[in-house]
Amino acid sequence: MSRIGIVGGGAAGVLVAVQILRHASNPVQIVIFEPREQLAEGIAYSTTDELHLLNVRASGMSALPDQPDHFRAWAEVEPTEFVPRARYAHYLRDLLSEASADSGSVEHVRDLAVSVTPGPNGVRVKADDGSSWEFDRVVLSTGHRPPAIPAGIQVSSQALPYVSIDPWVPAESLPAGGHLAILGTGLTAIDAAMSLLTRDDNASVVMVSRNGLLPTRHVPPATPIPAVLSVDEVAEGMPLYLALQTVRAAGDDWRLAIDSLRATTPDLWQALGPWRREQFARHLRRLWDVHRHRMAPSIADAIEGWRSEGRLEVVAAPVEWLDASDGRVVLKSADDRSWIADRVVVATGPGDSVTTCPLLGPLVEEGTLASGPLGWGVDVEPATLRPRDHRGNPWPQLHVVGPPTRGTLFEATAMPEIRQQAALVGQLVHV
Repeated sequence: MSRIGIVGGGAAGVLVAVQILRHASNPVQIVIFEPREQLAEGIAYSTTDELHLLNVRASGMSALPDQPDHFRAWAEVEPTEFVPRARYAHYLRDLLSEASADSGSVEHVRDLAVSVTPGPNGVRVKADDGSSWEFDRVVLSTGHRPPAIPAGIQVSSQALPYVSIDPWVPAESLPAGGHLAILGTGLTAIDAAMSLLTRDDNASVVMVSRNGLLPTRHVPPATPIPAVLSVDEVAEGMPLYLALQTVRAAGDDWRLAIDSLRATTPDLWQALGPWRREQFARHLRRLWDVHRHRMAPSIADAIEGWRSEGRLEVVAAPVEWLDASDGRVVLKSADDRSWIADRVVVATGPGDSVTTCPLLGPLVEEGTLASGPLGWGVDVEPATLRPRDHRGNPWPQLHVVGPPTRGTLFEATAMPEIRQQAALVGQLVHV
């Protein structure tokens, strides 16, 4: 019986387990190291608020690449519906239960994995409680790091009690009719605003980020178009400004142009090379994110309504300092603007570096693993998802899935990308 260890039991880790079991020709024993009480939740799907919707239609959320309608059928909804995110964790657990009933066993170890080292017969994983485990293969699916106050923002000791790093802060943590400041204007910030403004008609919110850009909205699906950029064009040195012009000139609906690049995004990212990747990250990444990762129409309608009513303000400003005065928080920006709120929620999104990860950080520091391009995640072989060390040598019995692969593959956080990675690893661990 093969023994497989999976470090991280969020959506990516559970999907890897499902695919390993589906591809198994003989019984397999899987151990998932995940300190949360429930598997399949992680940061993305741990919310229980029904107001927090998937940002992809039900028709695009199947966890199985070979069964594109699987999630929609499971949820019993229309293909164009945007389902509450809390339901997706239940869906993944159902998949895992079904797969393990047929092909092996899955053990959930509710503890952190703190080290991964070569063992006598494979890979040794040590848990935080001191226990040690031996596996034939190990998959690292550590997911996103928990939210943190950005390094560029100073917080006084007086302000700290009023600052939450839980972006899904419940509305009752504020006084009725209170004013909430949210650091960030992405999808996580939208979640925090939805929870408060829907349930308290007298509450108000200010969202602040350096660029002040909100995610764009989904529109009804249209007929897909061929890829508007080829990997060969980019590999031959196409400047980024010309690539951007090509996307803009592709038609009336930019969404079709962006979506046309989805299947080749990892190849396009690698074809850019180091200098153009750095240029993209500095000038275009945020634009890509808000156009690529969109809001459900009902959420976009709510956001527009609150902005027109004056209950929601969206500001572009570089916040540098949080202080407190008379039980309220004062936010100050580098350009001398300020805002006052009852509470502050940090919703700036996950960081790209793995330095704060208790498992991956030390492995990168000692050279066992190498940082990915631009310092994002860890460096992996694109074709096998095996991590490389600082000399460029791959670790043959180890694979990495999900957000830690973003440096190599760029798009590595949405379900369409994660399900492809999981399916690949599900096949490779049996080779």
